[in-house]
Amino acid sequence: MNKRSLQPYRYHMKRTFLLLLISSLSLPTLFSVSSASDPQVIRVEQGALSEANVATGSPSFYVNSSIDRVPDNFRSGFGWYSNAWPLTDTVIEGMQLGLSGSWITPNNESEPDSIAQKVCANAAQWVRNDTIKTSNGSRGFDLIQTIEGSLGWWGNQKFKTLMPKFTIGPVQDCYSNQLQGPGWNFFGFVLGEDPTPRNRTGLVQVSNRMLIPPDGLTLEPDFSGAQVGYSWMSLPLPTFNHAYNNMAGENSWTMFINSKNFKGPLVFIAPQFFADGLVKNPVQKGLTLDVKGGRLGSLAAEWASIPFHKYTDTAGTIYTKIPGLEFPVDANGNFALSRDLTAYGSSAISDSFRSALASGGALPRSVNSDGIFSPKLNAQSPGVYQEGKILGTLSSSLAVKTFESGAAYGFSMGGGARLEKIPQYYKEVGSSRIAIKESDAPTALVNAKFGSLMQTSTHVYQEPSWWKQSPAASGDLTADLRDGSQVTYRWYKFVDQPSLQRFEMNAAEKAGIQGAIEKMQKEWNNFSMMKDPTVGSLASFDEGLMVTPPKGLEIGYVPIVVKQKASDKSAVDKALAAIFLAGNNVESIMKAAADKAAADKAAADKSAADKSAADKSAADKSAADKAAAKKPTTITCVKGKVTKKVNAVKPVCPTGYKKK
Repeated sequence: MNKRSLQPYRYHMKRTFLLLLISSLSLPTLFSVSSASDPQVIRVEQGALSEANVATGSPSFYVNSSIDRVPDNFRSGFGWYSNAWPLTDTVIEGMQLGLSGSWITPNNESEPDSIAQKVCANAAQWVRNDTIKTSNGSRGFDLIQTIEGSLGWWGNQKFKTLMPKFTIGPVQDCYSNQLQGPGWNFFGFVLGEDPTPRNRTGLVQVSNRMLIPPDGLTLEPDFSGAQVGYSWMSLPLPTFNHAYNNMAGENSWTMFINSKNFKGPLVFIAPQFFADGLVKNPVQKGLTLDVKGGRLGSLAAEWASIPFHKYTDTAGTIYTKIPGLEFPVDANGNFALSRDLTAYGSSAISDSFRSALASGGALPRSVNSDGIFSPKLNAQSPGVYQEGKILGTLSSSLAVKTFESGAAYGFSMGGGARLEKIPQYYKEVGSSRIAIKESDAPTALVNAKFGSLMQTSTHVYQEPSWWKQSPAASGDLTADLRDGSQVTYRWYKFVDQPSLQRFEMNAAEKAGIQGAIEKMQKEWNNFSMMKDPTVGSLASFDEGLMVTPPKGLEIGYVPIVVKQKASDKSAVDKALAAIFLAGNNVESIMKAAADKAAADKAAADKSAADKSAADKSAADKSAADKAAAKKPTTITCVKGKVTKKVNAVKPVCPTGYKKK
C-alpha cells in the first residue's frame, strides 16, 4: 500500500477542484460521471473488491467483526461509533457501499427453526429462498425485520458527494418495505421512488433541531476520520395504535445521535410498523421488535458494489483499475471503522424513562452503568478477489484487526498518521491480479474516470398529495445542503406530521404522545446519551440541516422535509468550496490529531512513570520500616545493684529485672 504524504494530497485536491470548477461554468448538468471512450476499456459495474474466489461469485465484500453473545438482560438498546470519511477520491456513479453499521433483529434465539422458516412465507421469492436455506435453519429470524442503515453511499441516491451520508433504514415484514425518513422510502427499495404509501409509514421525527432529507443526512466535509455515534434504544413511549386494534407492543425504538453539532434523540419507529406483518402472516405474532428485545451479532461494512475498469491489450493481457480508496490512519498506524460497541439493558435508561413519564418527574440525564455491557469485537477477514483472481496483496493489507483491547476494529497499517492509499492498477498474471504502478498501466486505462467531487440530478423528491391533509404550522422554508441540493421543509405540530396520519389517533393518544415528545424536546435537548468515543473526534452534520424552531413553535413541533431538488449553481459552488477547504486543511487536522495523540501518550507515560516512582518510594519506605523493625536493640535491666544488658529484636528484661 502507498504511504501517501499529505502535501501532495493537498495539491491533488486543489488541482481537482479548480478543474471541476472551471468545467462547471460550461456544463448544464454539473459533474456527471464520465468514463473513457476507448472501446478496449470496459466498465464493470460491481466486483472491484469481492470476497468470492470464483468469477461468478458474489461481488460484495464484507469488512466484518463478530461479537460474543450479548447476555439476555442487555437487549434493550445498542450503540457504537462509526468513522465518516471520503473513502474514494471521486463520487462513483452506481456504487453502493455501506460503512460500519449493523442489523438489529428481534431476539428470537430461543424460538425453533421450524417457526423461522414460516415467518416470511408471504415474502418475495428471494427472501423465501433465503429463509429456507438448509445451512441456517433460523435464517428467517434475520429477515423478518431489522433496524439498519448507516453511513455510506447508496446505489439510487441522487445527490452523492465525497463524504458519506447517514441513513436510517428500518425494515419491516421480510424486506417488503424500508424507510429512510419520516414519510420517505429507502431510495426506491421495493416500493419504487415515490414517497412511502400512507399505510406503510412508521418512522417518526422527534427532533426539532435537525432536518431529515430523503436523500440522506449530509455531513460537513472532513478528511481526517471523525466519527458519528448513534444508538437505538427501546423506549416505552405512550402507544397510539387503537386504529389497529392495539395489536402492537410498546417498544418504540428511538435513535440517539452523538456528533459535534447535534446530540439527542432524532426519530423513533412506531411499534405498529413492526407489527404490520401480522395482518398477512399471524405466525409473526410475538416475534417482532415491538414486543421483543434486540439481537446484534456483528458490526460490518457492506461494500456491496464497487465498479472497476477493465482493459485487454492485443496480446490478451488483462489490466484493471479500481477507484482510488484511501484511509486516514492514526498516529498508531491504525484505521478504525467502528469502536465502543455498547449493549444496554432496560435499567440503563428505559426503566427510569418510564417512571419519569408516569410521575411527571425529570427524564434521566445519564445512563445507569449497571445497564451497560461492552461486547468485545472479533476480527474476521475474507480474502480479496476480483473476478475470481487474488487481488494484489489486499487480502493482507485489508485484513481486519481489532485493537484498543477489543473495543475497535478496522485495519492496522503501521507507521504514523497519514492518508493510506490502496493501489489502483492491476495486471492479471496467472491466478492473481498483481498491483502495478500507474506508469506501467495502459494509457487508455489511466484516462478512464470514475467521477467527480459531486453528483447532481434532475430528480425531485416531492411530497405526495395526501400529505396536504396534515395541517402545517408554518409556510415553506428552504435550506441549501453540502451535497448541492436544496430542501424545502415545513413545521408541523408533532402529532400532525404526515407520517402519523395513518394511526388516526384519538384525543387521549394525541395527548399522551405529544406530551412525551414535548418533555423529550425540553429535557433531552443536547443530551448525547452516549459517552464520547474513547479515541478520536466527533464529526459534524451539515450546518444546512441545523434549524431553530420559529417563535411560538419552540416546543412540540418538528421540521419535516417535503421536497428535495438540485440547488442553483452558486450553492453548488459553495458546497464544492467546502470540500476543497476540508481537503486543503487535512494536513493540519491530521497533524494536530497526531500531536494530540503524541501528547496524550507522553502524558500517560509521565503519569505511569510518576506512579512507578511513587510506588518505588513507598516500597522502599516500607522495606526500610520492615528492616528497622527487624534490627536488634539493646536495653539495660536492673535488679537491685545488679545490672544486665539484653540485646534482641524485641528485648525483654529477665524475670525479676526492670528496664532501666
